[in-house]
Amino acid sequence: MRTNNPQTSKCSQDSRTQLARGRGFTLIELLVVIAIIALLIGILLPALGKARESARNVKCLANVRSMGTVMAFYGNDFRSWYPVMPVAGSGAAESSISRATRINQQQLYGGVAGLFNTFQQLDTADNPDGRPNGYGNPFLKNDPKRFFYRDAKTSPLLAKYLDNLAILPCPSDREDRFYPVHKGSDNASDSNCPAYTGSANGTTVFSVQPKAPRNLADVYSGNISYLYIVGLKTDASDQLVAVPIWGDESNGADMGTYAWYGNNNNTADPLKGYKAAQSPKPGTFGKVDNHGVAGGNYVFSDGHAEFVSYSITDTFFEKTGRFFIGAIKSDANQFVRTID
Repeated sequence: MRTNNPQTSKCSQDSRTQLARGRGFTLIELLVVIAIIALLIGILLPALGKARESARNVKCLANVRSMGTVMAFYGNDFRSWYPVMPVAGSGAAESSISRATRINQQQLYGGVAGLFNTFQQLDTADNPDGRPNGYGNPFLKNDPKRFFYRDAKTSPLLAKYLDNLAILPCPSDREDRFYPVHKGSDNASDSNCPAYTGSANGTTVFSVQPKAPRNLADVYSGNISYLYIVGLKTDASDQLVAVPIWGDESNGADMGTYAWYGNNNNTADPLKGYKAAQSPKPGTFGKVDNHGVAGGNYVFSDGHAEFVSYSITDTFFEKTGRFFIGAIKSDANQFVRTID
């Protein structure tokens, strides 16, 4: 018999509602949801990784552009010369040192870090006060208070021009290596540089992860991710085009002809620097470098900055290069060297 009792209808509706609420996911439904989530993560993660690296690359480009401004300010104060550290020899006046000798000895003050801080401890044994390790300045001897170059007058050239030390490390730089040649004596030379071996902490090549220095005294080779090409001027007449002055280093010994795993290819080391760094060929970047084999960010003598995907050695330092530095003066290259 049909009834229209509203109380009965309400109870029946409540029962159906409770049954619907109590019904959970089946195992198949749960697996489908998990599969969809996993698929979305697989699609999104590479995109997020690329976005993150793109942001780092933009920050790195801003870093080198800012350093270009610092270099330009320095050049305005010193007759268009970019920084060249004084290298007066024993008993010799600075004016008597040839330009070639002056350029070739730029690594003696601790590499590019010597532009900001001349006092860098050598290693743990020489580092009882906890100061950062770095390439040593052989002219400091045991004087912990000396922050001058060998001329005993000039303080670090760029110390007063840079107020943002955070631009010294590249955000993509995972490791920085420094080499014993910087720890040598007056006659330290490129020939003493070991090749990049791929060993994280060997007995001759040491590795650290770059971090932004807290102050100028905290600046050392291990927290600078860039190299500097010494010997150029802001308005040099021997430059046909704008040339790179500051940019991403490699993890090799970026000094002189060894830059970007150059002459390391000619050493007796069986691992060959460029091969160990997984670089396509000498003179280019490797997978272990700041931005991998893709290239690096550089600021040029005209102030512009760009990501360089071509071989800098082939383009700027070879006579057949499209933008050869010595295009007007054929001897220009002997007065230019890299330091890191």
